[in-house]
Amino acid sequence: MTQLTLQTRGYQDQAIDHCSEVFWGQTPHKRASLIAGCGAGKTVIAAQISWLLHQNNYKSLIIVPYTSLLDQFVTTLICKGFKGTKKMYEMVIAQDPEGKNPYIQSVKELYDQFCQLKHFPKSEIAYYAGGKPNTKDYSNIKVVVAMAQTIESRGFPDLPFKIIFFDESHLSYFRKELQSKLSEYKHNKEANEVLLTATPWRGDGAEYPQGVKHYQVVTTKELIETSFNCPYFYYPLGVLERKQALRSTDFSEAEELAILDKMFSPRDSWEYLHNPSAHLDSGRQLGSVFEQQTIFFFGRKNIALKYMDYFRDKMKQAGINKELILVCDNTPQTERVDAFSKFRERKAILFTVTCLAIGFDEPSVENIVLLRTFSMAGYALFIQIFGRGLRPSTKTGKTHCNVFDLCSNPYFADALPDMITTWDLTDPKCIIPTPKEGKICEHCGTVNGRAMKNCYICGEELPKAKEKTAEEELDELTQRLLAWANSEGYFNIDDELLKELQTHHQQITDQCNKLPIKDQNQKLDLNRCLISLKSAISGFVFKNDPLPIEKLQLQTYKLVELAETLNLHNHVVYSQIQHFEGVASKFLRDGETIKAADRALKKLREMAENQSTEGIKFLEISSSGGLSQRDIYRNLLKIGVLVKNFAPGWAYEQMCKMYSQRLDVDREWKKHAIFGENPTYGNYLKYRHFLWLKYGKESNKKVFRDLREEFGIRCIEFNDRYMRENTKIRQVA
Repeated sequence: MTQLTLQTRGYQDQAIDHCSEVFWGQTPHKRASLIAGCGAGKTVIAAQISWLLHQNNYKSLIIVPYTSLLDQFVTTLICKGFKGTKKMYEMVIAQDPEGKNPYIQSVKELYDQFCQLKHFPKSEIAYYAGGKPNTKDYSNIKVVVAMAQTIESRGFPDLPFKIIFFDESHLSYFRKELQSKLSEYKHNKEANEVLLTATPWRGDGAEYPQGVKHYQVVTTKELIETSFNCPYFYYPLGVLERKQALRSTDFSEAEELAILDKMFSPRDSWEYLHNPSAHLDSGRQLGSVFEQQTIFFFGRKNIALKYMDYFRDKMKQAGINKELILVCDNTPQTERVDAFSKFRERKAILFTVTCLAIGFDEPSVENIVLLRTFSMAGYALFIQIFGRGLRPSTKTGKTHCNVFDLCSNPYFADALPDMITTWDLTDPKCIIPTPKEGKICEHCGTVNGRAMKNCYICGEELPKAKEKTAEEELDELTQRLLAWANSEGYFNIDDELLKELQTHHQQITDQCNKLPIKDQNQKLDLNRCLISLKSAISGFVFKNDPLPIEKLQLQTYKLVELAETLNLHNHVVYSQIQHFEGVASKFLRDGETIKAADRALKKLREMAENQSTEGIKFLEISSSGGLSQRDIYRNLLKIGVLVKNFAPGWAYEQMCKMYSQRLDVDREWKKHAIFGENPTYGNYLKYRHFLWLKYGKESNKKVFRDLREEFGIRCIEFNDRYMRENTKIRQVA
């Protein structure tokens, strides 16, 4: 008989050793939490632990929150060596029709041998889920794979499980009904618990019970570096407003549709996604997502259908012959299998809401399109969706995955999958969006999510979530503002020095083109240096991210080295390079030392000297500092810029809270409020980019209205300069 041996990776073995230490070490605990990035093989870890238990005649239970995960676990268990039913073997074999997976091919060989013998052994795996075959005889069963909802309705199987696995524990473990059934399970005291997830924190403030030991198995960055995951490129095409982004609950269908219509309607989405390179300055050639292996994720089924109808007509006009298929929770299994088969054959594009976000592992996925919003509570789902595109594929030659986010949450942009090194919120290195405070159960002390009505552990009714007062919110903002001001801050671009750098660079380039340099290598080095310098200077003009600070330093140093040789040909060039070095040094030095936050806070600090020993308490300053309503509003705008990423609406709401009435804000109050009386061209570019993201590039009237309010008469000068430089770029291109 063919022997099935699914091999484990090094970090998976370490995770198993960790569980052994937690459960049976010197200080044993009941629960262990394994955190591993998408694609790390959490099902393999569960299968290996179950296999080790099976060798010692113990049983294990695996609980999953989605039906798609049932077959995924059964497939892994059979590849590990557990015996299954005839239908289970056929289900596994159907996943690899081309015979590319060596493990599944071994399963097929074993299946053929059983067919020749006309006898299948008793199954060691059992489903415990609605819609799956029921097992009446558990005498030979070693592993049960169960749906969380089935346990909630039927209770736990009457078997003594040594370990209970909670897959996607950030979802399954926080179900009140499931916890209730777990407390009633008669073998609960003897059973240990393993929590498996890629994203342990939910975003709604809920916390695991005391005693849970979290263990970081492997990060997404490590998986990419070891080629177990492929690299990705993230394109946030639209950005939610702060108030929307900070929501702790999901948007309703009407709200979601309104946001999408404003940011990326079906027509706008088609225009951007059919030809991304025409709209993105990424330096990469991006083809139409409709001609590649793409999955679209939506927040609501009806919205997905609306976009599918529009895309279908446009694809027909463009001559793209692909089927658009919607896969949802209620899609029958046969239709799912057919859809996935067409997708693998590059004959279809998949559309879904959430059912493909977890447990769908298709290596050929090249693009992920997010046409949905994410509240703060949706961060875990956001990371999970990334995982659908990170599987590498040697068969298709896939080198990376593109993620197009058309309604991005700005708080997620600094916490992408490969940036996360720890999920411990108390660790200074933790960068995940901090969830709102949860609700503490007065009966058992468990921290629950803000939207939960009953404690998920004891079931007691929870108090209503405490909302922060205006004073508490402003105090919190003040502390964040002070911390931001005392950090490194942003690089400050001096517009006058930048303009001087451009002028001198052009003069040096013109002079060097006239020099009679015979040494071709020297001439080539000089040309490369000048081109690199031009690229660096342009990076500061157009606010490339990250700014090319190191490139400007390095190329200036190289140019000075070449100056000694050039002095033999023309001493004027030598003098110009020396002057260029001085300007570049001053530009870099001033940019590093002058912090943007310091300038905005200077006036506030002066007012606060005799007001507060704990820092700037803005309400105290505003009420007792003798400021006019105009000055209060303008200072609120500054805080809005530094802490809330441009929030005039928030500033107005704070004003109304202070004075307990609706106020008429004079348009003149806004002029120069954010960037001061002497704004720079860099300020203009930054604000213009923000307004385009906020209103859309077709709403020019609103964009220029807000630009005029902030920059006044300088807006005309900046607009003219922008048009001149933009025209030059198009001509060069």
